[in-house]
Amino acid sequence: MPSWTFAIRGSGAMWRRFWQSVPAPGDNDLFALRKTGEMTIEGNLKPFMANLIYVKEVLAMPRLLDDKT
Repeated sequence: MPSWTFAIRGSGAMWRRFWQSVPAPGDNDLFALRKTGEMTIEGNLKPFMANLIYVKEVLAMPRLLDDKT
């Protein structure tokens, strides 16, 4: 049985926009996408918020690959 503490969910199209090397305004931040309803953040938010900068940086890493693919 899968187990998770928190989940960050969005459509494939949303992730592709988020991972562009220079995302459009509103597609560049997890909370902006959550506010528009394109992304959900669910589960135990305490570890998510405690490690927010790390989580944001890890999720933004694919942007560095955009120009190389």
